[in-house]
Amino acid sequence: MSNGQNSMPPQMNHRVPAMGGGMQPAPMPDLLAAAFNQAISPYTEKIEQLEQQLADMQAWVDQLEQQRAEVHGWIDKRGLRPGTTLFPFCL
Repeated sequence: MSNGQNSMPPQMNHRVPAMGGGMQPAPMPDLLAAAFNQAISPYTEKIEQLEQQLADMQAWVDQLEQQRAEVHGWIDKRGLRPGTTLFPFCL
């Protein structure tokens, strides 16, 4: 008895393309990210410039601190600090 109620539906032989192995299309460029990066580029360049300037100034301060330590060492070696006497035994 095959009136269509108990029969199996015909098998559909649709092929689904395989997802692996072949070349995949390149992703669409993220236009929002590109626009954002373009908009902030002057600011990032300025930040990089200021970071370099800060590094230069930190190196300069380090050099000045080293020179100060050398000068203070020279002064201390000769006993020339205010409040100290050159000949403490002469008091």
